[in-house]
Amino acid sequence: MGATCAIKGSYSRADDERIKLTVTQHPGVCGPTGPPPLPATWMPETLKELAEKHPVFFTTATNDGAFWPAPETAKHELGCWEKAMKGSDIAVSIFAQWSEAACVEDHARDPFPDGGHNCPMKIPNGGEPEMPWALVAMKLYAMHGGSQDSKCHELLWGNNADSLKNSTWADKIDMVDHAPKSDEFIQ
Repeated sequence: MGATCAIKGSYSRADDERIKLTVTQHPGVCGPTGPPPLPATWMPETLKELAEKHPVFFTTATNDGAFWPAPETAKHELGCWEKAMKGSDIAVSIFAQWSEAACVEDHARDPFPDGGHNCPMKIPNGGEPEMPWALVAMKLYAMHGGSQDSKCHELLWGNNADSLKNSTWADKIDMVDHAPKSDEFIQ
């Protein structure tokens, strides 16, 4: 439950200005019913408050069947993310749902699976589809301070052919960007 721990760990230190971004890959379903059940699960309110403190990059896969049969896990994760972002006028977050084709089991890590829920573990071609985008997000916020003039911002938030919004690896990209519009991301 590492992605749930990323949410809960970042939330517990959300006021720490050293934390620039939370990356949560396939965090499972939100509470209160889990899995896991409270107090170990994450709640939409927690994600909302976290995304109001610093950006959140949230991923899943259409064929993630870790909690319910695919594609129900991804649908529920999207619902949890939407519930968390609803009504916030200061949250900054991206929801990326990778396609089944991008997250197909390819046996490159046998005996460990790398499809569906384990898509972040894909090794060929630099960890596609998830790791290149997580790296862009980390560079944008940790190295460039969220600068809207950086190539990383253009890749993550832009509309160009090479931007996340136009990724052929994704079935769905939703974004909430209520960050102040300036050269520097203001926390």
